[in-house]
Amino acid sequence: MRSRIDEIRQEIIEFILKNRKRQKTADMAGIHLNTLTDILNGHRPNCSIGTLIKLERVVSEIKEKEAKSNWYYSGPKTLKGKDIGDSI
Repeated sequence: MRSRIDEIRQEIIEFILKNRKRQKTADMAGIHLNTLTDILNGHRPNCSIGTLIKLERVVSEIKEKEAKSNWYYSGPKTLKGKDIGDSI
């Protein structure tokens, strides 16, 4: 049976691998890129809780920023049924 810590660790690894943000994550967490790469590749199966907490905070911050920046452009606003480009 996997512990909650192992599940969180796996979620972090999957997010970083999927979104390809190793350098950004390492910089924001304040850890070396090689340390993060070793964690992702399984060379460090027992990373410290402190490192895991740093990574969790950074991943949450990145997810929050991405959620805010995902907006949909619906085109120019219209004036009385006409496109703005038509009135110019």
